[in-house]
Amino acid sequence: MPAQHVPFYLMPIAALLGLYAVTAGFRVGSLLYANATKQPQRKLSARERLQQQSKVTMVPLQSREFAFLFLSFLLSLIAYAFVVARVEAGFLKAERALFDPYVLLGLDANETYNATTIVEVFKNVVKQQSGATLEDIKFAYQALADERGMLNYKKYGHPLGALEVDAFNMKIPSWLLVPMGPYRAGVYVLYGLAVLFWFSVAVQAYRRYQLEKKLQADSARTKSEEEKAKAAGAMLDDSNSVSQGDLAFMMNQLKPTSDYQDILFGICAAPDTVAWGLRQLDKVEEIKRERKEKEAANRNEGTTKKKDDVDLGALLDEGGWDDEGTEEVTKSFEERKTELKAVTGQAVQLLEGVDDGVLGQTWVENALAKVNQWPPSAAAVLKNVSFEYKGEIVKDFLDHPGLRRVLCMTMGRLNSHLLNGHPQLLAAGANKLIDQTYFRGSMEFRQRAGLLLEGTLRLSMMLRSYRLVHTVLKTVALFRIGCHDTPEALKLFETMMQRQNNCLPRLEVHSKSITSVDHSEIATGDKCELEVDMERLHAENFLKAKVAICQQQGIPPQVALQAYREGWWLLLRCKRLDGPTPAQPLSVDILRNLKIDDAQIDLFQQEDPEYHLLSAIPVIVSNVAQQRGKFQVKFTAPHEAGKYRFFLTIKSQDFLGADQEIEITETVVAASSVGREPISASDEPKKEK
Repeated sequence: MPAQHVPFYLMPIAALLGLYAVTAGFRVGSLLYANATKQPQRKLSARERLQQQSKVTMVPLQSREFAFLFLSFLLSLIAYAFVVARVEAGFLKAERALFDPYVLLGLDANETYNATTIVEVFKNVVKQQSGATLEDIKFAYQALADERGMLNYKKYGHPLGALEVDAFNMKIPSWLLVPMGPYRAGVYVLYGLAVLFWFSVAVQAYRRYQLEKKLQADSARTKSEEEKAKAAGAMLDDSNSVSQGDLAFMMNQLKPTSDYQDILFGICAAPDTVAWGLRQLDKVEEIKRERKEKEAANRNEGTTKKKDDVDLGALLDEGGWDDEGTEEVTKSFEERKTELKAVTGQAVQLLEGVDDGVLGQTWVENALAKVNQWPPSAAAVLKNVSFEYKGEIVKDFLDHPGLRRVLCMTMGRLNSHLLNGHPQLLAAGANKLIDQTYFRGSMEFRQRAGLLLEGTLRLSMMLRSYRLVHTVLKTVALFRIGCHDTPEALKLFETMMQRQNNCLPRLEVHSKSITSVDHSEIATGDKCELEVDMERLHAENFLKAKVAICQQQGIPPQVALQAYREGWWLLLRCKRLDGPTPAQPLSVDILRNLKIDDAQIDLFQQEDPEYHLLSAIPVIVSNVAQQRGKFQVKFTAPHEAGKYRFFLTIKSQDFLGADQEIEITETVVAASSVGREPISASDEPKKEK
């Protein structure tokens, strides 16, 4: 083959253009798909932004970068087709330069042959077909025997006539698949570089996949914790809102050894709670102003308004010992009518200090003072905080009217058994002489305090403080029942329970065990379950008492029983018997995001590891007749091998004196000793359920 006819130097150029066109075409296609499936833009979380960074950057179709990429793809494709066409044309020229019909048919070029002889020779050559292709033999016959072929051969050197080549050729020729010529080494080098490039792309894609997989795993580990943090700092409705700032304020005041009064006074001293108390007093002043305007108008018209009807039992939660769901069911028609009057402005709200004989905050303070329950003792949380009123710091916390009001509501709730049965209050209720702004506000405050207690409970679990969680749950029960944590209050509660239900609420544990979820033995870092079989000994008596109350009040029992709720908590901790107990890690970043001070985090981290919480789960009984059930407490085994004693505290958030604690001793072996992979620091438990 005449080398001068074939442009071998264009082969590496064709290879380079082809490789670039393939690469750019793949990139263009991926960008078109990414833009076609793009989700609508929205605000991304920090975790989502990090995941986006791990992915390939998506270039908008309207950008200059995409326009340049698409244009270069088209130009490289056109250039490739042009170069391939030139090389293919060179091969055709070389083939024609070698075309000799006499050689192909085995004839002597110096002799003359007639048509018949050429036909006979052509047939013999076709039969033998030695070396040359059938197409070449056919061309040779046309060049010597066909009239038109003979003319073309004499003029152009080939029976087909002048050489015609394509300007562009998009096929992948054999000389690119198997390089040839003096420049084939350059083509092989380009192919090698292309393989390295695509290999690096594959490695980067695999790394992105691994990073995204790790981010998803991290997200799964922290999702529940973030939900707890979000719930703990959530903003509720504006009328009774609980802010993250209040929760942070409380947690920065509390210690593992805080008692129920520290928690309740912390609620009272929280900034938004104090502001809520001031708003309640502003409403009182607004009512006074409106009343003066209405009274002036009524005097001009010669008309008077009746006193507002009020249900004292609904305002005070009379008794305070029964389930609150029953109160909603038994809400009287008269109370609803009273609410309608208040909303429509048909009722006059009586106020203490304005209307004669009306009882409100002042009366509550005086009644509490007679039994040494007012003023409250200045707890540490009240001593350590300064309170500002009208631009000045008050000397005594009781000089702040908003704080004083919520403190009065708190102390009134803790002494509800004294106030609810007080003769003066009962007489005032019978005569409709109740300051609703205070007593209804007290009910609102109880709801607000309940929300803050729930948030405090969540954060206490995030701090892994068994003692503080235990105290918060006790505070929930005391505030719900309405009493102090004293032996006298416990005795009174048990007397009331015995009288109402003919029994005390008690649980009996029938069996208990700790097992590894996936293995026969318990090893360090294992996912474990503590299963406990419990029986509610009071189930039958409680059911009978609830049904009897419904029958007395003419309420369908199934309606009242649907609202029944009984809450218990299972708190798990452990102590190592053959060495120091390992500490449980805290989610420091989450706690800092919730505005918990570093000093406060350090305080709880330095708590005795024996009181670090392993797990805490709620058990809500909605069927009052349920007697028995099995419950599982999931936790991660300690990360140090040894002999451990696990303590499971069964804590009620509704009853007093019903708590109990069980113990289980188990040996935790080292994971490496039983052939398991060691647990990395990133896999250690970081959250509480």
